[in-house]
Amino acid sequence: MGRQAKASANCQSLTDATFAVRMRCIFSAVRWTGIASVIAIVITICCTDSIFAYSTGSVPLEIVLARINRVPPHSVSHAVLAMGDEGKRGPRIVGGSKTTIEDVPYQVSLRYYTRHICGGSIISYQWVLTAAHCLDWYPKNNEISVRTGSTYHAAGGLLHEVFHYHLHERYDAQEFQWDVATVRVRTPMVGLGRGAIALPSLGSHGWSNETSVTVTGWGYSTTKGKVVNDLQLVRLTVVSRETCNRTWTGYITEDMICAGGIGVDACDGDSGGPAVQDGVQYGIISWGAIDCGNGLPGVFTNLAHPSVRDFIRRTTMV
Repeated sequence: MGRQAKASANCQSLTDATFAVRMRCIFSAVRWTGIASVIAIVITICCTDSIFAYSTGSVPLEIVLARINRVPPHSVSHAVLAMGDEGKRGPRIVGGSKTTIEDVPYQVSLRYYTRHICGGSIISYQWVLTAAHCLDWYPKNNEISVRTGSTYHAAGGLLHEVFHYHLHERYDAQEFQWDVATVRVRTPMVGLGRGAIALPSLGSHGWSNETSVTVTGWGYSTTKGKVVNDLQLVRLTVVSRETCNRTWTGYITEDMICAGGIGVDACDGDSGGPAVQDGVQYGIISWGAIDCGNGLPGVFTNLAHPSVRDFIRRTTMV
């Protein structure tokens, strides 16, 4: 649960263009227009600090506001930002096509009660890899689950209860850094339509800049769309860290890698999902432009970074 911010004469609107708005956690009454608007919730937004958290009722709701000099303008994390049937914004597959779980048996749906909130990947029979921002509101283990073995996020396959999860110790929600988490399920993820994806070996130099990467998920297929039921796949062009850092004006750190293209992107609902090249997962969908597919590179957690790879090994033995 968040805390109510103290009132201030300098409070700003959610639609103030001098702020980047990042919504985490899920609430069905949230609707996005432009940058953001909120209906059916009464909250106070103040800007005396760089981060503000709010809660309403029994469902956790947090809104993070950061000044432009703290967070890339027009950027957003790729978790599902609202769970109603319309007006959603966030990471999704844009410009892709339908695929099946048999083609990507490592893909999973991370769920909050009955709602899809993020993607993830199977890295062993009992461990899933996802983004830290998908879980940084610390839901209880019995509130989340993992669906495996299904092309459809809302049905089929098996639902696995979560035993526990870990966020990277250096995870920074303000800067989107070290955006990686591991999730252990209670029952083995084995059988038809399930298989672990390989991870970079220790000491790996990461993905090749000469080859595209494959990204999958159930996120929005259009900027003003909604989570799709059929699994989607898109191929993105790798963007060098140097080029990406120039594009994002210095916000790309060593734990991040980039890929994208005009009209193709990950988007709302895809967060935590895998970015794969030559059968190896090198990235986790992390953040990108609010207007998905506008040509700005999408940003992924760099699984080849020693600190990221060590965190995965320490928590999962993979």
